[in-house]
Amino acid sequence: LKLPMFFFETKLLGDLLQRIGDHQRIQNFLTNQVLGVMFTTLSFLVFGIVLFIYNLPVFCIFLVGGIAYGSWIACFLNKRKVLDYQLFEQQAQSQNRTYQLLTNIPEIKLQDCEKRRRWEWEDCQAELFKVQMKSMKLQQTQEAGSIFINEIKNILITVFAATAVINGD
Repeated sequence: LKLPMFFFETKLLGDLLQRIGDHQRIQNFLTNQVLGVMFTTLSFLVFGIVLFIYNLPVFCIFLVGGIAYGSWIACFLNKRKVLDYQLFEQQAQSQNRTYQLLTNIPEIKLQDCEKRRRWEWEDCQAELFKVQMKSMKLQQTQEAGSIFINEIKNILITVFAATAVINGD
């Protein structure tokens, strides 16, 4: 409410509602994902130190796999950022259309434009669905690649460690 009146005159209601809803996303990010990244980093460091002390070649495989994993995730950051902005915009438009549709039902019925308004709402929902599908495809590609890299790293470490044990190293 401290923002100037111009801000509220230029923003759609759906945009404002979406901004309020995004506070929940920020809270989830700060509580869940940041904590997960911290634990992952700590585990990576501890496991890396142990591997470095016991077996340098296994540590090298672990390090290369970790770098490949991190690089793979980093490749998707800009694409995820762009899609997140698109998703925010489409969700705001969807909320605005839904709000307009529900609050203007008497006028819509009086003007006999139910079909046109419903089609506008459906078009907006279809655009939102397209952006959600793009986001989901990108997320699945990112997750599939990261799982693949991580599993290859684990298999190589297992094979190398088992070979070293068999050879008495």
